Amino acid sequence: MAAALAPRPTHPPNAIGVVVLCRKPDAADAVNRLLRRAGIRSQCLHVASGSDLESLLESQHPELVFIAADDRLFPIESIAGLRARREPPPSVIVLLEECTDAASESALVAGAQDIASLLAPRRLVLVAQREIAAQRNTRALIASAAASADYRRALDVLREGSTDAIAEVVEGIVIDANPAWLNMLGYTELGSIDGLPLMDCFDPLSHAALKGALSACLHGHWPAEPLRLRALHADGSARPIDIELSLGAAADGEAVITLRVPAVAGDDSGDLREQLARAIRTDHTTGFLHRAHLIDTLVERCSQPITGGVRYLCAVQIDHPEQVADRVGPLAAEGLIAMLADELRCHLTPNDLAGRFTGSSFILLMERGTSADLERWAAHIIGAVREHAFVVAGREVRISLTIGLARVIGTDTDGAMTRAMEAIRLSRNEGGDRLMIRDPEPSAGLADDRHWAQRLKAALMDNRFRLQQQPIANLHGGAADCFDLLIRLQGEDGADILPSEFLAAAQRNDLMRALDRWALGACVALAAQRSGKGFFVRISADSLADQTVVPWLKTQLATAGVDPSRIVIQVPEAEIDRHPDAAEILRTELRKANMRFAVEHYGFGRDPIHLAAHLKPDFVKIDGKLMQGLAQQHELQASVRTLVAHAKSAGARTIAERVEDANTMAVLFALGVESIQGRFVQKSEAVVLG
Repeated sequence: MAAALAPRPTHPPNAIGVVVLCRKPDAADAVNRLLRRAGIRSQCLHVASGSDLESLLESQHPELVFIAADDRLFPIESIAGLRARREPPPSVIVLLEECTDAASESALVAGAQDIASLLAPRRLVLVAQREIAAQRNTRALIASAAASADYRRALDVLREGSTDAIAEVVEGIVIDANPAWLNMLGYTELGSIDGLPLMDCFDPLSHAALKGALSACLHGHWPAEPLRLRALHADGSARPIDIELSLGAAADGEAVITLRVPAVAGDDSGDLREQLARAIRTDHTTGFLHRAHLIDTLVERCSQPITGGVRYLCAVQIDHPEQVADRVGPLAAEGLIAMLADELRCHLTPNDLAGRFTGSSFILLMERGTSADLERWAAHIIGAVREHAFVVAGREVRISLTIGLARVIGTDTDGAMTRAMEAIRLSRNEGGDRLMIRDPEPSAGLADDRHWAQRLKAALMDNRFRLQQQPIANLHGGAADCFDLLIRLQGEDGADILPSEFLAAAQRNDLMRALDRWALGACVALAAQRSGKGFFVRISADSLADQTVVPWLKTQLATAGVDPSRIVIQVPEAEIDRHPDAAEILRTELRKANMRFAVEHYGFGRDPIHLAAHLKPDFVKIDGKLMQGLAQQHELQASVRTLVAHAKSAGARTIAERVEDANTMAVLFALGVESIQGRFVQKSEAVVLG
């Protein structure tokens, strides 16, 4: 998913997006004041170069663009081309010292809508009001035409008997469905579900995600991402489906949401060679990869370096499979394997790799933000399967799982596989129904520590540290206006080394303050290079207690000419709990300096609610561990809802960390979380500093 959750303007509802291209911000401030005094709710942004203007038009979709012609930052004759590259094109008004007929003619010929002058404020406001009305009419017409075209296409598909399963919903009620949708749920007549709540078609475990997605879609903020839900079949069974949502044309004044489940290519569809290749790759019972293809794919995937977080092999084994087969019979046992695969599939993200390893076991390759995320994920799966009653051949069957986790270090797939299977064996010897983690032994010896200290000091001297950025996306639409900055070490061979490999050694060798200063300095340089964006940069416990950090950072910002409010200093909740007085001093000093403060990994401390109320941070970043299983666990959703409510009451904006899938995003939308970050939004990417 891209950083922008929807291709729409990033300004608040009913606000006017305005960009002013001029050398100094004074002109932009003056335009903003004139518009606001005239009652126009504008969100005015200043840019100082043609390239910044092009970039902002791509990401922000403003409605009005003022170009100060006398500053010669953009060739007036290129205005027509600038507008032609956007849909819909913004209105361009040329700012001049004096408005003349000749200047007006030149601007119109070049493609501008008009000219204006700050010395003639009444004319400027009238021109802006006219163009705002034209923009709103144009955009409404485009939206209406697009909605009408979508609805006509949907009707055509229905008439032609699409093999995609399609249903239409108004205010949560099913108003129409095609035969493929009915067949998917095991019905033969529309009357079986017409007029019933959509939720009746889905397992209660899917309700939270579905409600959030419907709400987001209704407000125009749902990305083009499928939801993985459990559809209820007429026979009472729950089956996983991937469903797409889109907002259609209004029916009798009510917004219609279209739900679509794309048809899966059957054995008689597609190219014969592709069918054969698919059959060779895929286990028929589970739909996961066959063992041979799984191993090849694992090796191939692990040969690619991970860009952030951790990579683990997860071995999943049914406890006492022989006894299960004896109880239900070998054929029914295969059906049970298929049901278990469906259960697992509901908890996987699109980036996870899954395969059937033996008759009763699976191997998964998973990437998450931290090992703790995977521990919570595995514990949730074990609990969910333990509580689930599988119905096999008319009989209720309960099973348990043993899960072994092993971290993949570099390309050592064999070593990770060996450790994961050893974890399974040890867990089964202890009775099964549990999780065991077998990570490689850390090399924390004195010699290794000295080696890392030397490498880190050399990297600081050689300036071989790098920043990566991860966008923080607004759940209510618009492009990312803030970025989380992550530190990377460029090894002697040029490859990136993740913080998980060097931060512990840096802490033991008293190097964290030096790394923090490098990261803060690089953040200031990036902010000076990119106007308008906010940047989150984390500091360690060592810098938390260092009262020279804020004065030093103020000096750096002043020298670079960067607005301090664009810098957000983030500190883990655990460190704040350990050093509450230092955290309060830091928060006070940041507020005085007009910088902002964030609590990250929020929700697992001694008393997060009291912390937010007392410290009053600008942001709280809800711990990514709480995202694991959020879409299926009502108790977890209640906990997050409480954290969000108290954070907002303390005046903090809420951001969810390490969001991996659309279902979690949908639930977060319903819970009132304002922004998210993680691989679902976009993987982190390298930053190039000028």
